[in-house]
Amino acid sequence: MKSSWGPALVVGILTFSVWMLTRAPGLTYTDSGELAAAASVWGVAHPSGYPLFTLLGHVWLMLPWPSAIVGMGILCALIVSAACASMVPLMLVALQRIGTTDVRATVIAVGSALALAFAAVTWQQATGVEVYGLNMLLLVAALWATLRSHDPVHAARYTVLAGLFSGLAIANHLSIVFVLPGAFWLWYAGTNRAERIQLLPWLIAPALIGVTLYALLPLRSAAEPPINWGMVHRSWEAFLYHVKGTQFGVWMFKDSEATNRNLKFIVETVLTSVAWIGIVPVLTGVVSMIRKQRHVAIGLLLMVLGNVVITAGYAIPDIESYVIPTLVVLTMLMGVGVAKLTEHPSRVRMAYAIAVVPLFSLVSGWKTNDLSDFRGVEAYSRWMLANADSGAVIISHQWDYAVSALWYLQTVEGVRPDVVIIDKELLRRTWYLPHLRRTMPDVFEGLDAEVEAYMTMLELFERDSDAFMERKGDAALIQARFIDLLNGILRGNAERPLYVTPEVAMGEPGFAAGYGSVQAGPLVRLVPAGDVPPAAKVRLDHVDELVASLTGRDGRLDKGIRQMAIAGLTETAVIALKERQDTATFRRIVDYARQMDARSRAVRYLGTLLP
Repeated sequence: MKSSWGPALVVGILTFSVWMLTRAPGLTYTDSGELAAAASVWGVAHPSGYPLFTLLGHVWLMLPWPSAIVGMGILCALIVSAACASMVPLMLVALQRIGTTDVRATVIAVGSALALAFAAVTWQQATGVEVYGLNMLLLVAALWATLRSHDPVHAARYTVLAGLFSGLAIANHLSIVFVLPGAFWLWYAGTNRAERIQLLPWLIAPALIGVTLYALLPLRSAAEPPINWGMVHRSWEAFLYHVKGTQFGVWMFKDSEATNRNLKFIVETVLTSVAWIGIVPVLTGVVSMIRKQRHVAIGLLLMVLGNVVITAGYAIPDIESYVIPTLVVLTMLMGVGVAKLTEHPSRVRMAYAIAVVPLFSLVSGWKTNDLSDFRGVEAYSRWMLANADSGAVIISHQWDYAVSALWYLQTVEGVRPDVVIIDKELLRRTWYLPHLRRTMPDVFEGLDAEVEAYMTMLELFERDSDAFMERKGDAALIQARFIDLLNGILRGNAERPLYVTPEVAMGEPGFAAGYGSVQAGPLVRLVPAGDVPPAAKVRLDHVDELVASLTGRDGRLDKGIRQMAIAGLTETAVIALKERQDTATFRRIVDYARQMDARSRAVRYLGTLLP
């Protein structure tokens, strides 16, 4: 449909402008750093590996960007803009199926695309580095090609495209598999089914071509890039374990409380994304589509059902992005509903009222979704490094706030290569220890016995975790060997400065027994009992940026990093006051902490130390 590309271009330019104004200038939470690093070195990212995203990012980063994280941020903004722009031709095809082809169709298509664009979940994909925006683009493209494939003249052409886009979506994120049954019904039903069976190879073959991108993972893994999650070239079992995301299976369909919480979140997200008032057009669209295009309605609703199942059943805290397929489908149905509600000649102009939804979302969501001045993750990570002495070993479990970011800073930007970063929880995966021993052999020198004893149990656990945990004594034994390994790392690196983050120091009974501790900003330095502890540091490098980034932000991860930052600042303030009698620095730190959360218990405690 040639007429769709002009309005689509307008949507693309408008949304890209908003994304560029509000995108984060650098690292954000969770996987941002790791994904940017994996793309930069063309490595293997966390399960399921995201071969399409990392390949696309690697090629994109061949352009002369100021930094890899900036380049990847712009790429993600561009991808999400393309996804929103592609909603215009998709909506026009959907509206055509119910007989809406006048000027209202273009108005509704543009309004629907912008409503999807400025929904908070969509906006979040465009302002940081994540893989879900690419899945949105491929899903919208696959739906468009699927609906176009019902044109008998071009059925084969668009079937090929539908299959290819679906396969590429699988190669980007496996969660899309849950919506494909509905998408297949959308392709299969409603036309001559015998002809559809004949076209089936034209759907499956291109899809398989897309899926074969997973073959890149063992090829790249064998080259041993710096980011090599899973080391999937080790064996066929290691490859499947990684691609299937088996390690995350413990959070899948096993927590009824999380399911209820996620279902509530899905409802709230949908209602917020359509600005509440859009729910009437959505319901109207469902009824209208059932009456006029029953097979389309069934296919779309099956897609929603599949997406709700995976989203509700996955007990992870950062589940927001999984709702995107549902938002895409409900946005389509909202547009159909607006068309139905305004089909009478006297109500044609009311179609423009669909603009209320994106305008409301744009205005109300700007402050929350504007990350243009957010440097909190990088500031926190650099503050951590500033408090680590030369040649330090840091053991942490702060993936969301620091470890992922530190992978990027060290691997791509060459920041503090002398510091060794070990993620405590990744040591519970069979790939991580071999990877560390290859990349930093000196850290594990003399630890062959501890590594062998632990890896023997770990391989049994990874082969069948449920059966392993049912065997009496195995859980206690593997934990004991895990602690032996951690303590071995400390013992084997006694000549190096040793640090942990607070949750590690407090969360593993038996770890670091016989060690004292000295606060070092957000870190805790471990000192063998009997040794003279080093003088406590008062380093506030990058804290200005950290405080500025967190002030006024109340997301789940904002609260988490703020809590840890305040804890580190509190201990640093006490050192400044009681050990150094430096009241000026003490007051400066108290001011930092107060800006982040004046009501916190730690801030109130600091207020009692010095009038």
